[in-house]
Amino acid sequence: MFLILVILTIEPALSFDVTHGEEIQIKCYVQAVPELTGFSWIHNDKSLQSDGGLINGSHTLIIPVATYVNNGQYRCSAGNNKTSATSDPVNVNIIRGGILFYEKILTQNE
Repeated sequence: MFLILVILTIEPALSFDVTHGEEIQIKCYVQAVPELTGFSWIHNDKSLQSDGGLINGSHTLIIPVATYVNNGQYRCSAGNNKTSATSDPVNVNIIRGGILFYEKILTQNE
């Protein structure tokens, strides 16, 4: 009997808050038999590209500077030549930092 298995565990689990401008790191632990042949990150149901250094070799998603576009649901997906699996989602909430900035609009009288 041959074991076909892909197990994914994502960390942190469920949900977490990140202050705007801080780094985000999400780890995906993968166990695959036979060995892994594909891996990807999914953000709000869209596959993330690995360019820009966001995904390293240890299946960690790194976003150096969080912005509001990084809000949402993240999953990792992995597979081998026999099967594939997608993790449960982790929700990332980008929150405003401690310093509030405002924009003052000046008008000039004519």
